[in-house]
Amino acid sequence: MSGNVIFTWTPSNYSSYYILIARDTTRYRTWTRVTDTKYTLRDVLLYDNITINVRTPGSATDNRMTYNGQNVQISTRFMSGNVIFTWTPSNHSSYYILITRDTTSDRSWTRVTDTQYIVTDVLLYDKITINVRTPGSATENRMAYNVFKIKIKVGDTVNLSWTAPFFPVAGLYIVYHTYRENRTVFRIESSGVSYGGYNQSSKYTYLTRPDNSTNIMFEIRDITLVDAGYYNGGSNDEAAWSGGGVVLIVHNKPSKPKITGDLNVEVNNATSLTCSSQSTSAPDYYSKLVTLSHTWLVNETKMSREIRDTLRLKVTKDFKYNKYSCTATEDVMESDRSDPVQINPLYGPDRPKITPEPVLNVNGKLTVREWETIGPFVCIADCNPPCNITWRVQGSDGFSDARSEMGTLLQQAVQRNMLSSRCKADRGDKTSKQSIQLDVQCKYFIGI
Repeated sequence: MSGNVIFTWTPSNYSSYYILIARDTTRYRTWTRVTDTKYTLRDVLLYDNITINVRTPGSATDNRMTYNGQNVQISTRFMSGNVIFTWTPSNHSSYYILITRDTTSDRSWTRVTDTQYIVTDVLLYDKITINVRTPGSATENRMAYNVFKIKIKVGDTVNLSWTAPFFPVAGLYIVYHTYRENRTVFRIESSGVSYGGYNQSSKYTYLTRPDNSTNIMFEIRDITLVDAGYYNGGSNDEAAWSGGGVVLIVHNKPSKPKITGDLNVEVNNATSLTCSSQSTSAPDYYSKLVTLSHTWLVNETKMSREIRDTLRLKVTKDFKYNKYSCTATEDVMESDRSDPVQINPLYGPDRPKITPEPVLNVNGKLTVREWETIGPFVCIADCNPPCNITWRVQGSDGFSDARSEMGTLLQQAVQRNMLSSRCKADRGDKTSKQSIQLDVQCKYFIGI
């Protein structure tokens, strides 16, 4: 501007800054303290390069920009958890950009054909820096966006503050709250502070004195989820999205979890239970980034070292006595406990047991006389779900159904062609059998 260069930078929560100027290869020997967010250098046509380095008080972080005629002016806007960097167009149809998130930079420069670039999900970071170059130029045009965020719980009271680059000459400064819509919180005028036409508010109190100070601070009471979002100020609606404001994050306990998974599992097999819950904190562009921790309980007792949402278990028979539940936690906010679930371990049948145990002869058979009775015998098999128990009799011509009831072989007469009585325990595709081999002593009559 008129042979001068005006360097400007994004305001922070500081009332002063320290700058160091280099003209070509000659730089100031000492840092200069300034109380504005801009600095003017005169007669820059005497030089090829002008470099400014800006630091905040107590910080060793260098924020450099070099002007050599290839510079672009960069501004920022905050929109729904993203930052939009916009720069003044030049005579170029493309630009090269490099993004640094906190201290991690992109591995390579990205070519863009627009004069803006969006960095998403910036609440994951404390600082986003963009470096813009024009084609064929080594001039670096940097802009750092500090992600100011405050976390609070429902029902609390909080003070929000930021430093405005200047207080409007017109004497009007408007504080905005932007979430799903943009609304005015209050207006600061030469006549005082107006809260929607009133000079007092049960919700907000402007704390800065004098009113026209660039240090903006106000109190919000009885915080609710509706209060979450981006707060900033200026003289018009466009200031609601401009850089330099504060994101208010309101914590709330996660939703009541629901446990899902296969609850009918064969013994000695593995199964997984999943504890599903969502963050209910606001704004939603914050809650979508939240990673919840989880607590698992078995029979009301906390399981140690289990903090993931998925619980893997090797199933045993004793699992039928266990009830599993879980909670989800965001920071220190814990959800209600889930409804309990119970794993149904599937097992059996092993080889059935017959009671009373028959007394067998040396050949392993039950000795019985023809037309005598045997039974009752009960066939028992350890199964889950319970097995279907059936009895059959083996004769010389094969097997036939025996008289039985509820797994019990009823008392019955023995015929000479009976070879065995057999019970079978059936659990769908799994069966097991046990037999009583018979040694039938026949009666013979001799005619005279």
